[in-house]
Amino acid sequence: MDFSVCRPQSAEHSIIHRQPDRFASWVFNGGLWQFVGDEIVIGFGSFKCAYDGPESVKHASFEHGESSWQLARSTDGGRTWEQRDFVERSDSVAAEKLSPYSDPGEPVSFTDSDLLLCHRDDLVILSPDRGRTFTSWRRVPHCRHKDVRGRSDWAVRPDGACLLFSTVSTEATEFGRPVVYISRNGGQSWEFLNYMTPEPQNRWLCYPSGLWLASGRCIAAVRSQMLGHGFSFWTEIHASDDGGRNWSYLSRVNDLGAPCQLRQLRDGRILATYGYRSRPFGVRAAVSEDGGMTWGPEIIIRDDGKSWDLGYPRSAELEDGTIFSAYYFNASDDPVDVDGGVRHIAGTHWTLP
Repeated sequence: MDFSVCRPQSAEHSIIHRQPDRFASWVFNGGLWQFVGDEIVIGFGSFKCAYDGPESVKHASFEHGESSWQLARSTDGGRTWEQRDFVERSDSVAAEKLSPYSDPGEPVSFTDSDLLLCHRDDLVILSPDRGRTFTSWRRVPHCRHKDVRGRSDWAVRPDGACLLFSTVSTEATEFGRPVVYISRNGGQSWEFLNYMTPEPQNRWLCYPSGLWLASGRCIAAVRSQMLGHGFSFWTEIHASDDGGRNWSYLSRVNDLGAPCQLRQLRDGRILATYGYRSRPFGVRAAVSEDGGMTWGPEIIIRDDGKSWDLGYPRSAELEDGTIFSAYYFNASDDPVDVDGGVRHIAGTHWTLP
């Protein structure tokens, strides 16, 4: 295990979306999808926020306030962006009436290069044209779990089945336990496949991000967070060697930092990107050269955040080999200071050291 720290060869930061009266956040929750030609689509939350005191920036307050989920699209590798609402109102109303047994429409191919799969909570939404229109809406079965918290992470098995990574509530905690669902019929239905970890004790295990490796192994990063202290959390890797049916602990990526997205680079290495909510606040990464069994030096993408309230990144590898990471942030030089500056969506183009 390498405990050293380094920085990218180069790093260029930019602002994707910032409004002084909104709390923009959680790209990891919304999703990042990459298509041929350096086209990138990200999803994120946008919430009305006055920034007039500590209560205004508490995450729980956004559950009942004015909110929306946004899509942003870049056709030049994250340099410029177009934005719109995630879904039309009519789609949202229709989605509320869905059950796991509703008419699913036509099956899709999960290897279609233009397919966008979004998994938000218990809803799976499919787009055949890179998120320009959404044509299929399905709910995953709760299987007696109170909540399902999907975060748009999935992997395709060699047989064409899609493994969908999610989190369910448990008796111990509402954020609970990572699970995997499966669709073997082109998204017409989703079934519970298995838990990915034992029942957690005194912690959350949540927000898995998975990859299918050429070796036949499937791996997933999982956020591990101790109950009772919101900043004691790290990233673990769990693995399955039988197509997602059974899982076991493989490695730990870092001392601190989660949730973490996994991205396999074109040279076969695995990039892990995660938020860092201890001082100095920012976004970090690590690389594995052996399928997630061990991890190299921690890469500080940036460490100029004003407060802990940032992170939730996702990354893409561009055609020129550089990395683009998108996340939510609050900057140290922001004149606003309500437990941090205005929360906004930022991006970094960077080169691996």
